[in-house]
Amino acid sequence: MDSAPRSVVCQDLIDAVTGDSLQSVEQLSRVCGLFGLSRNECVRPREAEPRSALGTRNEIVHEMDIDLRVANRKRRPRKRDEVTVHVQVLIETAKSFLETADKRLGKA
Repeated sequence: MDSAPRSVVCQDLIDAVTGDSLQSVEQLSRVCGLFGLSRNECVRPREAEPRSALGTRNEIVHEMDIDLRVANRKRRPRKRDEVTVHVQVLIETAKSFLETADKRLGKA
């Protein structure tokens, strides 16, 4: 079999997986689906936790936009422990996805 079609399909999959920034549970679920995984298999332990963590992450990124006319540059104060919990949830979500995808792809 010619390797060119395989390369094209592989590149299309890479583009589909990396094309978005995965800033929502819905985007994570779409990528899970590309690997034949369900949302429940990928977004653990509970969907509300990654949804909240991603929401906070998105707020922080937008707060980083510089607006020198506003006090504190529109940034909200956040407690370190709160942010640490969100980071841990996102790391656990990524770990869960990678482990599940690895197991599934190992069987293919």
